[in-house]
Amino acid sequence: MSFPSLTPNLNNGDDGLKIWSCTNCRRRKVRCDRKDPCIHCSKNNIECTFPIAGRVPRRNIRGVSKPHKIAPKHQELLSRLRNLEDMVSQLGSQIEYAAIDISANNDALDSLSTPEDLVRIETPSAPPRSLSDKTQSNTPQESDNMILENNGNLIVGDRFWTIFCGEVERIFEAARGPEPYSFEIHNDSNAESSSGSRSHINYYNFLLRQADSAAKYDLIHPHPSQLLLLWQTYVDDIDPFIKILHIPSMTRLIRDLRGQYHSLKPATEALIFSISFASISISTENDISPHFNTTKEELLSRYRLYTEQAFEKARIITSDSIESVQALAIYIYALRSNEEHKFIWTLSGTLLRMALRLNLHSDVKPPTGANALETENQRRLWWQICLSDSTSLSGVTRQSGIAGLSKFQISEDMFDTPMPSNIDDANIRNSILEIQNTTPGRTDLTIFLIRCEIWRLSRRLQALLNVRKDTHGTPEDPMEFFKDAQAQIAETYAKHLRLDIPLDNFVKTMTQLFFSKVELRLLETLPPDDQKFAPNAQFLVQNRFFTLALSILNDTYSLQHEPLWKPWNWHIRDQTQPYHALSIILNTICRQPWDSKFEEALTSAIRSIDAVPEGTPQHRYFTNLLSAAQSHKGSYVTQNVANLEITNQSDQGSSMPLPPPDEFLPALYSNDFDFTMLSDTRASTSTNIEAWDDMVNLFDPWESGDIGGM
Repeated sequence: MSFPSLTPNLNNGDDGLKIWSCTNCRRRKVRCDRKDPCIHCSKNNIECTFPIAGRVPRRNIRGVSKPHKIAPKHQELLSRLRNLEDMVSQLGSQIEYAAIDISANNDALDSLSTPEDLVRIETPSAPPRSLSDKTQSNTPQESDNMILENNGNLIVGDRFWTIFCGEVERIFEAARGPEPYSFEIHNDSNAESSSGSRSHINYYNFLLRQADSAAKYDLIHPHPSQLLLLWQTYVDDIDPFIKILHIPSMTRLIRDLRGQYHSLKPATEALIFSISFASISISTENDISPHFNTTKEELLSRYRLYTEQAFEKARIITSDSIESVQALAIYIYALRSNEEHKFIWTLSGTLLRMALRLNLHSDVKPPTGANALETENQRRLWWQICLSDSTSLSGVTRQSGIAGLSKFQISEDMFDTPMPSNIDDANIRNSILEIQNTTPGRTDLTIFLIRCEIWRLSRRLQALLNVRKDTHGTPEDPMEFFKDAQAQIAETYAKHLRLDIPLDNFVKTMTQLFFSKVELRLLETLPPDDQKFAPNAQFLVQNRFFTLALSILNDTYSLQHEPLWKPWNWHIRDQTQPYHALSIILNTICRQPWDSKFEEALTSAIRSIDAVPEGTPQHRYFTNLLSAAQSHKGSYVTQNVANLEITNQSDQGSSMPLPPPDEFLPALYSNDFDFTMLSDTRASTSTNIEAWDDMVNLFDPWESGDIGGM
């Protein structure tokens, strides 16, 4: 960067005065008489310099018509341009003063002929000595200390470029008009050109560069009362699901902070910003407005930028602090609400590499030893990273349609870190060196451990199915393994959940939804021509299909509409309707003799169809299928009573009624049923085991699109 010559401005007005005020008067916000030298500079015995550029003052010139009135938008744009010119002019003045100061103290610089030779623009690696006594600025942007001295050199600090680039961005905004920030990551050039939104230029900079560690962040922290509110939201609605923080320790830190944010380490500051951003992302508009006097969209965009600035300040990519890893893990978890799946997938890889560098994947204690609190925090963090890796893969698979990514996931043979202990946070203290034993029951970690167990179940079940695909058989039956694991999770954790607590009830319903979907998919992989199944057993399987589908339908509806579960609905915000289960219900009703159990199923199907967007192929398909099911019910009501009695008498002859041969296995359960028309390729009923490679979403624990959203 080169600066113009700093020679005084010799262009005088008609009255012999300078056209612009001198630089010193501009900086001090005093009236300048525009003489050379001016009266203020003469009194203070300082050199009077005039800028070489600036706003031409308005003067009444005879014979010249008045200019047209400038539109308000253009006035704002011109005002910002003039403000930018003032900033550059002040920088030039600071360079001149700094050059004089250094020349007086360092004779070695006498050989340099011009101020340009004294200037070297770089980002300082350490906070240098400030020339605030010479260069203090009173601009609204507080752009002081733009010129810093380091080993005899003049440096334009990072602070100046932050303000300068921000002012340039505001000029673009003034030219374009008001436009809300968009956080979408555009997939390609076509998507970017067709969308009216744009990404904020500062987002994700913490992946590319490091900010000046001396940057001032005090002005952007939340008020202490607001921070306590955000922290309580995190504790109530986020912490039970990820459990990577020791709540008593963080509570003491936040309460003792009392607004003294300057006392925080950069990594701790980044962690607090991640907590604040996550709490805002799951809050509603009604939660935000009374306490922050702004909209959720504005507050979310503001704190997202603050969080990433804090990441830059903490040098999070190269940091060796576990708090940095915790901060990034919480940030990624909060980003799920924006559905930036491709970015989350990439960022999760960065998070994994950071964890590996800190040796979180190994449970070997350091030579200095570690207490129980440190050990448990590391175990919790590692297992959350495993869950985050799985969830991010689900999102990118669903969004991009790329199959076969499951082989790039974390697997159990890649680490030896055991699962965390089932113990309350209050029972873990720094003075405890090792946790000897844990008592069964509900603890602070129960919900998180359920997620971990489901992740482990999904990985092991996927491995069994891969063996079955490769060897056309496996010593261990996947269904038996699934049933054993389901019973173990229910006995160890799920049975201790209290149904009178809304959060526990919510989690238990999500767990049931996961098990129902997995069992339904496993039943679908059974070969239809397997001779070991007798007709009665096949009919039992068909009834099990119907029961599981109805359970999926009811659990999904409850998760989406139960009023007491609204604080955690953000887990299932982007969950699609269970089209596969809905199709099984309606096809079964249409193809089997009417039964009383179909009444409840038909009611559940109707309310699920009401949630399908009108005008879509899915809505048209299910509306027609529902009409056929209702017609089937009507024909049953109008049946001849005598025929019904004959049917009842024939039913008494066998303990297990069988449907007619042509209705035994309808097209619903065969390979020729086309589910692609439902835009739900994951719901394919293909019995080819190769399809399991493309069903990775099925076994992603708490994945919002397929398993239940946690």
